[in-house]
Amino acid sequence: MKESDDTNDLNKTIMDPSKGDLSPDMQKLVPAFGSERHCLGRWFGKMTLGSVRASMLALTVTAIGGGVLSLPYVCKLCGFVLGLILLILGYLASSWSFRMIIETDHKAGGLKSFKEFCMATGGRKLMIAYNATCIATVYGGLVGYQVIISSLIQRVLQTFGVQDPSSYRVLHITLLSVFVVFPVCLLKTVSNLRYATLLSIGSITFTTIVVLVELPMYWINDRVPGKMVLWNLDWSFFNAFGITFFAYTSQTAFYSAIETLAKKDTKHLTTITTRAVTINLAFYFIITAGGYLSTLDATKDLIIDREPPFEGVDIAMTIAQMLICCSLTIGIPLNYVYVRAAVFEQFFTDPSYSLRRAIISSLIFTGTSYVLTIAIPGISTVLSIVGGFGCVTISYIIPLIGYLSINVENKKKGYIYIACASVLV
Repeated sequence: MKESDDTNDLNKTIMDPSKGDLSPDMQKLVPAFGSERHCLGRWFGKMTLGSVRASMLALTVTAIGGGVLSLPYVCKLCGFVLGLILLILGYLASSWSFRMIIETDHKAGGLKSFKEFCMATGGRKLMIAYNATCIATVYGGLVGYQVIISSLIQRVLQTFGVQDPSSYRVLHITLLSVFVVFPVCLLKTVSNLRYATLLSIGSITFTTIVVLVELPMYWINDRVPGKMVLWNLDWSFFNAFGITFFAYTSQTAFYSAIETLAKKDTKHLTTITTRAVTINLAFYFIITAGGYLSTLDATKDLIIDREPPFEGVDIAMTIAQMLICCSLTIGIPLNYVYVRAAVFEQFFTDPSYSLRRAIISSLIFTGTSYVLTIAIPGISTVLSIVGGFGCVTISYIIPLIGYLSINVENKKKGYIYIACASVLV
């Protein structure tokens, strides 16, 4: 009888008779009971603010931009196999960079922005170097946007029957600068454009689908214009290197991506960055392989600037070209506002917005970018310069300096590491 009473007492302790569930006492001991989602639930369930998936998606989206459209050109420059190896190299370098940032952030006690990262590890000098590099990098990226838009406008004009659209290049670049670039650069805030990222991701995803669908058409219709090159190691490797590393640049968005994250311990941060970079690698593999295998060594520096796989008008690719033009046009003010704020902060005691400053800075940017857009014939030149200098400096050199300033006591050894890493530039 005593044994039965003990058993009943135990059951009452474990189970709540009124609900047929764990009692409140046991729920305190096993808080995860009933709340742990299965695998599909974690992957495809509701995405909440501050979750790992939300931060991972934010970091993934940041890296995917217009430069992705030039990744198939990497295989054109150095061969299909070496091009894919470069993608893997970019993946490993990006993962290593994020690991340095996470470890440095942990030892620094938790930072809130990349600017704080620079101040905490390298002081004002590193902060100035970071600002200057960011301004140059984003400015170069904005020039690249206009070069891409110019190339796509020519392709769309050709699709609609305009003869020799390249002869109108200066005209439409002028119209773009006067009636689009300059006015949007006067905007005080771009908060109303915060959902434009969705258009960018949607347009690039649509373009990737079109590229994959049209891939077999090139082979079935015997319209593959080039031949397969597996390996080509020459001076163009450095051009391909810059384009690849430009595609993996998202380190400066690390802190904004994890701003609302519930758990910011090293394990969760490493999980987020690893998954984000892995998704980028998978996406880059798909668009690189699909784009290059369609046109082989005749691949252009912009994958959607190509002849169709059949006779007539390629409606799907024309839609993709127009979507990319729209998303890049919206991307100009989104990125320019950051450059303007950085310039004001660097050169003015009061960095607040004023219409007079905005007009002067917009005129300077529009005028100089107009000249460069006309002078630069292709996007690969812009991406190789920006990727080789700016992106490598921001994403790898600066995190390495910060990491060494906290983790390496032997400064001479640290200087050697920095010198070796600077070779990447």
